[in-house]
Amino acid sequence: MRKKANFLNLKNNKKNFKNDSFKNQAKINYIVFNAQKLIKACCKKSNIFLNKINTQVSHEIILINIELIHIVNVNCHYNNNSWNLIQKRFFYSLYLIQKYTGFKKILFNINRTKIYIYNIPLKVRQKILIYTKKLNYNFIKHGIQLINQTLQGKMSASVLTDYIKNNIRTHNKKFKHLDFLQFIKQSIEIIYNYKKNIKGIKIQIKGRFGHKPKGRSKIWKYQKGLMTFNKFEALIQTKYEQAQTKLGAVGITVWIYN
Repeated sequence: MRKKANFLNLKNNKKNFKNDSFKNQAKINYIVFNAQKLIKACCKKSNIFLNKINTQVSHEIILINIELIHIVNVNCHYNNNSWNLIQKRFFYSLYLIQKYTGFKKILFNINRTKIYIYNIPLKVRQKILIYTKKLNYNFIKHGIQLINQTLQGKMSASVLTDYIKNNIRTHNKKFKHLDFLQFIKQSIEIIYNYKKNIKGIKIQIKGRFGHKPKGRSKIWKYQKGLMTFNKFEALIQTKYEQAQTKLGAVGITVWIYN
């Protein structure tokens, strides 16, 4: 089971680098890993997803570059409040990084891209809404926009894995997880046939995500398009995440062939 993000891990503990010959490089890698985990935790439970993060450390200066994806729902009144709340979380995380690492200067660059549902063509929305008319779940509005961006090649595989991870946890009751998996399958098929900028996508979910408390582990696989693992020249993005549910652990992997 993975540990949660904790700002106390950023302290300069000599025990962590005691038996290492390359002390400075090990220290930098340790700080970068925990700083990225802390910034990733700032985007939880919101309409904003972390697409990419890059950190550079040199001469007591930390440079952090972040790419965010903001899903805007026109009818919702909490869009601006969510962005203001995440800004406060970022500023507080910067304060913690500077306090426990001892660096004098921290530079923070944020690139935020807004996504509206009007970016999806009307024919695609109508086909998806025919299936999702009976389903009144919150994951549908965000899921259509995220899947559209992944199939256009504008989003990394980490965002889609985080989206699946957050929804597999909550929909553990009877038949709800099946509705979520069928929604992912049908929305990818509809959008992929209409417009795409990638060669293939593959999703695998393995673990105990059913409704039976004493059930065995299952494997759910879905692939659309080409997926070659034998070529060295193939550009394939991979991401693995582990979600903890009431029934056990679930492993989620996503492959995107650009």
